Amino acid sequence: MRTIDNWDNITPSYGGEGRKEIPGGYIVKITYVEDVKEKEYLRVEWDYTDGDMAGAHKECYDNFGFWPAPMFRSYKQKATGMFKAFIEAVGQSNQGFAWDWNEKQLVGKWIGIVTREEEYTSNSGELKTRIIVDQVLPAVDILNGNYTVRPTKRKEASNRANAVVDMTAPTNQSFDEDTPF
Repeated sequence: MRTIDNWDNITPSYGGEGRKEIPGGYIVKITYVEDVKEKEYLRVEWDYTDGDMAGAHKECYDNFGFWPAPMFRSYKQKATGMFKAFIEAVGQSNQGFAWDWNEKQLVGKWIGIVTREEEYTSNSGELKTRIIVDQVLPAVDILNGNYTVRPTKRKEASNRANAVVDMTAPTNQSFDEDTPF
């Protein structure tokens, strides 16, 4: 193992000091879009632009190499209505926006989102929660408070029984267990 420079002057970090995402309504900016053609969905990365969480997703990417909480917008036949609602929300949030079937034109656009917590089982079998995008709305709806934050999306009872729950762990963990904070 290599020697770490300045070892005696490094302050220990025990994790958990990072910014915690809180379920709510936010106006965010789309930072990256990828078309996953074989599965017929867009993978949309976004970031907070205001308040305590401004730039938190980019910071996570810069520090740890992954973008947290992307949203997935399916354009499969059975999801076309929801996809159209997403595109219309982008249009209503960005004056002059006209959809031309080029997903790259979404980058840099504003959108309103409502987030909520979702339970999941970590790789070690622990029951944890993370933040997910629950709804996409026009930004004006977020500004006017015209949204509802739904309660935590619980795992099915059969799946919960298989999870090992650490009651000492924080309950609002928003990233996977491999995240070092």
